[in-house]
Amino acid sequence: PILYDETERTWTTGCMTPVRTRAGQVGAVGSSILLNEIFMDDNSVPMEGVTRVVMTRAGQLISHPDFTVQASATTQDFLDLATTDDPQLRAIWNAVKNDGSAMANGYLRDSDIYFEAQQLDQPEWIVASFISGETIRSNAFAASRPILISGLLGTALFALFIVMFVRRSL
Repeated sequence: PILYDETERTWTTGCMTPVRTRAGQVGAVGSSILLNEIFMDDNSVPMEGVTRVVMTRAGQLISHPDFTVQASATTQDFLDLATTDDPQLRAIWNAVKNDGSAMANGYLRDSDIYFEAQQLDQPEWIVASFISGETIRSNAFAASRPILISGLLGTALFALFIVMFVRRSL
């Protein structure tokens, strides 16, 4: 399981190798890996406002920048994506689970988010990125503002030129 200690405050996974003799399995050798060390400083997020999450195909949250925090008692509240208190995580999980393909994307109207999710080959984890619709709209308006102002200014100058030309002609 992702949370393995009794306090459910350690966010970890592990790698185990069975130890066998001719009599059968006698134990295992392995190591634990703290998940926040695997996913810390994720520089692959392409722009501000994008949230990247990692989940299992069974609906367990593995990584989220706000919810999967070491030594936090609230981390366990977000483990099961089908019952999580966060509506965005629940909406993304429902979209990914219902799609069933290795890659899903789209707009979730109820949560006002755009998302893209892709399943990794090994382990069977799903990496999903999402951004709020408000962020997309504000970025689009910010990018189009100079073009809009230039167009309005050009239209005003052209109208002034037409007025001056018509006045001079008459």
